[in-house]
Amino acid sequence: MKQITLGLPPEIIDALQHLGGRNDAEIRQIVCDALRRDFERRALNARARKNKPPPQCGDGDVMQLA
Repeated sequence: MKQITLGLPPEIIDALQHLGGRNDAEIRQIVCDALRRDFERRALNARARKNKPPPQCGDGDVMQLA
């Protein structure tokens, strides 16, 4: 497995070390969980946008296509 280096600010690195107790495996798990949740949230939002029905024209409304 390849190692990914994130360009995090020192404040975030310090916070991760505090949360993970300076344990590299725990810090890796925190980062992986955060990335997975972010990916799932973005995928859910993308599916919602894709499945959203197009706006409907009312009586007398004219829909212009650009």
